[in-house]
Amino acid sequence: MKELYKKIADFFTPTHHDYKLWNRKTKWLRKSGMNIGKNVAIDSGFYLLRGCEQNIHIGDYSVIGIGAKIWPFNKVEIGKFNMCAGNLELTNGGHDTNTFEPYSNPLIIGNGCWIGHGVKIIKGATIGNNVVIGGEVS
Repeated sequence: MKELYKKIADFFTPTHHDYKLWNRKTKWLRKSGMNIGKNVAIDSGFYLLRGCEQNIHIGDYSVIGIGAKIWPFNKVEIGKFNMCAGNLELTNGGHDTNTFEPYSNPLIIGNGCWIGHGVKIIKGATIGNNVVIGGEVS
């Protein structure tokens, strides 16, 4: 059922900026189990690991660009007033390369951050407030 809610949310992705339309989309994402603040905009193509929706916390007035992927094996918290460009990838789990023992750590992004296009944050991390992380340069 949660997967259906995410598909419905993606269907409601607005084509222009209107808080009422974005709030309609986030209403469906909340039904899937995600913790989303007010006036959040998550663009189309948003993908996350099925069954881990409750691990995602997104603060008020944050924006996540097109094609974002989140693998929340543990808590993933995106603070308030953040701008995340397209093709963002966040994961906080993995395995030891020798023993294949799995691990996961919280991934926390503070408030007022700007994260550029194509950024990958892996293995869990804590990023402070008002941090700029540059995108991929070709």
